[in-house]
Amino acid sequence: MRTLRAFVWLRWRLMRNSLRSGQRRDALEQFSRGLAFLMPAIIIVLSVGSILGSGFAGFIAGLQGGRGQESRDVTVLAMRILLFGAFVFQVIFAVVSPTQSAFAKYTRLLLLPIRRRLLHLIEVVSTMADPWMFIVVPGLMMFALGLAIGGRLEVAAIALVAAVLLLGVLASFGSLVAFLIGWLLRNRRRAEMFTLIFVLSLSLVSIIPAAMSKRYGKRHQPRTSAPASAPQSLEELNASLPAATLLLPSEIYGRTIANAFDGHYSRAGLFLFGLLLELGVIYAASSMAHQRMIGSVDSSKGWTRRTTGARIGPKLPGLTLAASAVALAQLRTAIRTVRGRTVVLLPGPMFAILTFFFRNNSEERWTGYLATNGYLLFAVSGLFAIYALQAFSMNMFAADRSGLTLQFLAPVSDRELAVGKLAGCAAILTATLALALAASLLVSPAGSIALWLTVIAGTYASYLLISPAAVWLSALFPLASDLTKTGSGGNPHPLPMFAGLLLTVLVSLPTAANLIGFGLWRHRPVLALGLEVGWLLFAAAVSIPLVIVASKTIGSRRENLGLVAQGK
Repeated sequence: MRTLRAFVWLRWRLMRNSLRSGQRRDALEQFSRGLAFLMPAIIIVLSVGSILGSGFAGFIAGLQGGRGQESRDVTVLAMRILLFGAFVFQVIFAVVSPTQSAFAKYTRLLLLPIRRRLLHLIEVVSTMADPWMFIVVPGLMMFALGLAIGGRLEVAAIALVAAVLLLGVLASFGSLVAFLIGWLLRNRRRAEMFTLIFVLSLSLVSIIPAAMSKRYGKRHQPRTSAPASAPQSLEELNASLPAATLLLPSEIYGRTIANAFDGHYSRAGLFLFGLLLELGVIYAASSMAHQRMIGSVDSSKGWTRRTTGARIGPKLPGLTLAASAVALAQLRTAIRTVRGRTVVLLPGPMFAILTFFFRNNSEERWTGYLATNGYLLFAVSGLFAIYALQAFSMNMFAADRSGLTLQFLAPVSDRELAVGKLAGCAAILTATLALALAASLLVSPAGSIALWLTVIAGTYASYLLISPAAVWLSALFPLASDLTKTGSGGNPHPLPMFAGLLLTVLVSLPTAANLIGFGLWRHRPVLALGLEVGWLLFAAAVSIPLVIVASKTIGSRRENLGLVAQGK
């Protein structure tokens, strides 16, 4: 308990010191820090409805199950599905969030006089504070309470014990995955390769549920109008599942509750023992992974090469030599970092797979539109590319970290710095669109070439309209991010990120209306292209003066930007 109190006090002191350190900055930086600090609390407040809904649904399910008012098999099946989804989401959360941000400063805890086993236990228990756990815990606990009020005290006791063991298994497994990824990310080269493979694999796996649901719907379509009874369908489902699924925590929990409902308490106790055994094995594996992680040595060796000297790069058309250097540096940063490679490589393959899937499953009308008009999915990929680019476009300066100091020392004006950053982001967007265009044409080349060109013009028009706000927000709300991370550690400030999402949707509406109106309904692709070219010229005429005005903000914020970029 003393160690736990010490950790609570330490977290409080770190939080207070982080707020006090901002008192040396201007009022805008203090507001920016306070807003970034309050965002998790705002998210929790906005999730109160989900938390209360989960608890209420669990209580009603337990109450009706205890009184026998509803089919218990349906209740158990629903809980198995929901808990399996929570298990999958917990694995994704363990991979993306903790290992990407918290482990960067984890080695400082090793200097404290704390035993490694106790430190591991604290890390596992802290997993219960993850946001998604606030939704799972009330549902499980209120389900047991509903069973008790419904008159099934013995089932309620078993459900309560099973819920505690299940939460322990989920927390231990999440910690196990996080520790393994933390050990893997100690080496920069392995970290970059793992992140790219994980992100691309996630995009491939994301369409499997849709394909399985379509096949399952065809295979299990009822031949008669008489509905099948719930117990019979549940038995068929259990028989069709592989035996390995019994190792899933959600399945063990579901089988425990099902046997308790049927009065088979010995079988329920056996499944409880299995859940306890699984908890012990996973916790022990998590402890070994924790020891491995804290005993490993950081390695910053990456894929980059050392240069022997500085060279003058090429001068890009329409830009000065200084702005061209800034643009090329921005492009190299994207190519050499995990976040940049993800921005370039993810949209094309992901939407190509979606296009291929819709083309082979285009039975409904809207999927038929997507299959016969590939430029629509290309337009969606362009929209996604602009959104993914926010790690660079909405945090242009502080994301460079120490490199920003070198740019400030170089003979680069504020206007050249802003224009060069925007040109570099435009080059990243061009590489993303080129890959997305090739992938879309490969799997669904249908559609007029004028409409494909309309999508390209509309994407650049949207980017140009966002550019002044990107410069302004990047200068006003900087945040020291790590572009080698794909989780929250590589994101910009929450306010520019939310504003960028809103602006991306708003400025894309004219292009969407043009594609739908003159591409799908009127079937006048040449007119659509002409209108979109006009929209692109209008966007350039509006954005260029606004970018020049927004670049003046950099001059008054140079000192603050330099401090934030260095993490001070």
